[in-house]
Amino acid sequence: MALALAVVAAVVYGGGSILQSVGARRARQAGRGTLGALLEWTFAAGLALDLAGWLLSLAALRDLPLFAVQAVLAGSVASTVVLARLLLGANMRRVDTVAVGVVVVALGVIGLASGPEHPQRIGRTGEVILLLIAPGLAVVALLARRVGPIAIGAIAGLSFGGAALCARAAHPGGTAAGFVRSPLVWGVVLFALTGVACYTHALGHGHVGSVTAALWAAQVVVPSAIGVALLNDHVRRGWDVPALVAVLVAVGATVVLASSPAEMIATAPLERAAAD
Repeated sequence: MALALAVVAAVVYGGGSILQSVGARRARQAGRGTLGALLEWTFAAGLALDLAGWLLSLAALRDLPLFAVQAVLAGSVASTVVLARLLLGANMRRVDTVAVGVVVVALGVIGLASGPEHPQRIGRTGEVILLLIAPGLAVVALLARRVGPIAIGAIAGLSFGGAALCARAAHPGGTAAGFVRSPLVWGVVLFALTGVACYTHALGHGHVGSVTAALWAAQVVVPSAIGVALLNDHVRRGWDVPALVAVLVAVGATVVLASSPAEMIATAPLERAAAD
């Protein structure tokens, strides 16, 4: 069930990117900027799909290892490329078709290698450290502005990965009061806000393909390693090597798809809107 939620989240993210692209393009054609795009129902629907995809991914993280969920979410780039081809008439290179197939196979292996499991508690000290990392990343992003948008994109990926870590490690209890008092629940919010700010800045100052590639590489690899080390995330017995190879292959294929003409068509209006 958790794996199905992650897969649906990836597809929903892809659909959200397409709708936001259409809305941003309409707003620009009408001479409106980013705020004007919010008035387009397609853009608003895309944002709603992004929120739905994010909530689905958080639900998947309750019962599935972080490396599995993050790798599946990286597959949203594949769904964006395919939807851009079907709905926007975008061109797909031969390598893009191969990369989409590779992502599907890699995610199948990851699904077979992972199973439902609950994370171990990291303690109050671990929670405080995670909470401090969020503003720390924001400071690093401010200092790294001169380094370039790719670095900011990677920091955005680390921030979104931090939100996933907090969601995976949180134990808010079953009451509303317990939810509000949980430090890691607020950590999810802090990391997410930092990620959105960094990604928006990176899109406004860099190439969407390279920024997206940096984001997904950082969002999958680093948090997944931390999940294995701190949260006792593991794979099925005998599947260690296949799982590692599948995650790396999925990330590599995602990097390839991030430079696809279809991905460019789907996300270029968002890139320009971020710069306005």
